[in-house]
Amino acid sequence: MMHIIFFSDVSSNPIHSIEPFTFINIQLQYVRIQYNHELQELCENAFALNTSFSVELWVANNRNLVNISTGTFKNVTSGSNIYLDRNSLQSIPSKAFQGEPIINMKLEDNNISFIHTDAFVALDSIYLLRLAYNNLKEIPILHANITDTLDLSWNYLTALGDWQLPSVKKIIINKNSIQRISKTVFANISSLEML
Repeated sequence: MMHIIFFSDVSSNPIHSIEPFTFINIQLQYVRIQYNHELQELCENAFALNTSFSVELWVANNRNLVNISTGTFKNVTSGSNIYLDRNSLQSIPSKAFQGEPIINMKLEDNNISFIHTDAFVALDSIYLLRLAYNNLKEIPILHANITDTLDLSWNYLTALGDWQLPSVKKIIINKNSIQRISKTVFANISSLEML
């Protein structure tokens, strides 16, 4: 039986795990799991969704959250927002996010130093991808359809190589350590409006 719950806030609880398919039988629109300092990892299918609504998923301010798995966020619906900021994530694995177009993906203020090339490949598109305030030293070749903004500010980038982001309009790269810019860095970005 499908239950309809529009708002779920389980913040400030000592949650240490979320089992796979926990939210599969619930029509959700807003989930907030913040300030749960026991939560260290989100396993595959932790947020496998079965909803027709655009979803706001807040799993932020959990400084002990260090890992998400392949397939943690599945069946994300069009127009959804995912907030994973202010955690301690170290990497983003292959196909961690799967679903329809996302409006806002906040991964800023973590410890991310590695993003798998296929981390976002199973999403139709991302309007705004925020990766500011992390530990990125290089930009991976992301197979992602970022349709507006990619924010890489306040990282440790030293060079700009070849990007495969043909739809991105704005790239924010201030407050890095960029010393070298490849002459082909913008060759595959046909819609860039702001750098």
